[in-house]
Amino acid sequence: MSPPAPPELGRLTTSQVLISAAIGGAAGAALASGASRRTATRSTAAGAVLLGAARALAHLGRRSPLDNQPLWYRILASGALIAPLGQLAGRATRATPTQIGTATGTLAGLLGVRPQKVVLGPVVGAAVGRGLQARGARPSSAVVATTAMLLYRLVSAALFRDAQVALLAVRAAVADLPFVVPLEARSRYVGVDYVRALAGVIGGTYVRDAADAGIVAALDELAGPDFDPAAVDERVREFYEHTTRFALDIAPRWRAWVRPGYLLYRSLVARPLGRRTCR
Repeated sequence: MSPPAPPELGRLTTSQVLISAAIGGAAGAALASGASRRTATRSTAAGAVLLGAARALAHLGRRSPLDNQPLWYRILASGALIAPLGQLAGRATRATPTQIGTATGTLAGLLGVRPQKVVLGPVVGAAVGRGLQARGARPSSAVVATTAMLLYRLVSAALFRDAQVALLAVRAAVADLPFVVPLEARSRYVGVDYVRALAGVIGGTYVRDAADAGIVAALDELAGPDFDPAAVDERVREFYEHTTRFALDIAPRWRAWVRPGYLLYRSLVARPLGRRTCR
């Protein structure tokens, strides 16, 4: 029995809209916390319809299936996601609006990774919390968190215009990619045993620490419309065809604000998968 065909690249699915609607509904319920049952029901329904429709509209506005979601939708979705968390934080900690706003801004800044965003987050969050608190009636934690997140995202988008992450992909037929290995890992731990398993699947022979082995048998096999192997430097060709002749030494210099994230990645992702990482 052949495996099911993957969904068409860039096609909007019903589940995607429903997930967005569920997030919007949860946000609407959180924002209406403490109101009457009728108001809470209306707020939940309005949130679900708003974010579900926004998800569909965002898809229609994409110029290419490879594009990220539009910025306006990502900002709206982040505000919806933080609303229930703000409500829970307020109930669990009895924190003041200023504390909720500062915590929300801090979280948003940390997710932005850049040092400038890390600093900007709590500043904007604290200002939002104090501003809402100064209006008189104590605002709900969900309202503070949502407002802080939305305002931070808007200010951040205005100040930092260059894209931090770009995703690129191309759909191609398997026959056009002979150098891509069509075998997924069968367990959580990958390591070198993946190559042994691959040899068994394709009928090859696995030799550990083979001498004079290369990433590819011949660089000419990668020839194509956009790549001419004859134009490659001989040292590069030798590296790909006789990789084990080379030794690679890496001496990383981590910036203080990046290293904690790297240590978290190494502990939670790289080591469990059996990947080697820089120290």
